[in-house]
Amino acid sequence: MEVSVSEALDALNSRLATLLPSIDAPLDPEIQITPERTHTAGIGGYVGKHQDPFGEIHARRVKAQVIVRVKADSLAELSAMEASVTRALVAASPSALRTQGIFRITRDTDYQSSILNAGDGLSANAGRDLRFHVDFEYRRLPDAPAGVIEDLFIDTLLHRTDNVPDERYNNRFLDDPLADFTQFDDSDVNNGPGQWGYDSDQQAIVQTSAITGGSNGFNASKRGTLLVLNPSVVSTTPEHWLLHAQMDATHGGIGLIFNFRDINNYHFLLLNLPTPYTLLAQKSQGEFSFMAEGGQAQGVSYTADQTLSIRLARQGDEYSVRVNDAFTLAARDHSGDPPGLVGLFCRNNATARFRSLRWIAL
Repeated sequence: MEVSVSEALDALNSRLATLLPSIDAPLDPEIQITPERTHTAGIGGYVGKHQDPFGEIHARRVKAQVIVRVKADSLAELSAMEASVTRALVAASPSALRTQGIFRITRDTDYQSSILNAGDGLSANAGRDLRFHVDFEYRRLPDAPAGVIEDLFIDTLLHRTDNVPDERYNNRFLDDPLADFTQFDDSDVNNGPGQWGYDSDQQAIVQTSAITGGSNGFNASKRGTLLVLNPSVVSTTPEHWLLHAQMDATHGGIGLIFNFRDINNYHFLLLNLPTPYTLLAQKSQGEFSFMAEGGQAQGVSYTADQTLSIRLARQGDEYSVRVNDAFTLAARDHSGDPPGLVGLFCRNNATARFRSLRWIAL
């Protein structure tokens, strides 16, 4: 479940309170937090697994303005208190801050507040507001083990009975695999053609053209460049399947092609940055559209230069996507289109790297 903004702010308030010097009431510092920017971390908030208890870890990143009101019985004591609070926050060791989820904390020295007194509603003789800027990530750990699995992943439902997956293609790209693929570029694109190649040092298929077309908005019109498996390297095109891939990029659109019959008829998965979204969509008779149900997630994408482990599954007209073991997207397609070939997809992305592709029949 996604971490809410209020949950992250409550956690930040608690973490800051543990760093501040302990003073007897009513002279305890007061904390006021105003978020400036916030977003989920990782893929849709998922950042990893926790082992004990076992479960998913979800996180939210917050950049906030923090006002700490310090109080004292005299002006002389106020100056000492101001120094003590600033030292406790700004001079704390980086490792101590990171254990609290605080990546950066700085005092705003341009913010000079006036001396406060009882006439300002202060419960002390003197006070001052100190302003800090904080970059914080709150990770919610599971408080109980994950429940019993009621539905098996379809990865386990293999047609063969000898525990060997029915693989139609499996390549980790340790050697140049480009002979297994054919390039296709959509029409009406800019900055083309697509530039697919193999980087032997990275052991990855790379795409270095910023080819793009269609619309940059949150819609299905996403034209780009495709690298599709050749029919000669696949025995048959299964109706039900799993597609596993590893990839990464700095920015732009990156994803997978599936149900490919020709350049005017295919489906695709696309993850995009810097405008974050993930979608499952289709091109039919040259026209782009979303699927009949689902397949759209705004604000959900990938982290730059982080390896993405993609698992895309098809069972009949139902599709599901998991990114780095976290459920990301599901969709249903009522078009009745037959299964086709699979491949790699880029749009407005000159930094794409694809590190493996595995296609399993179910």
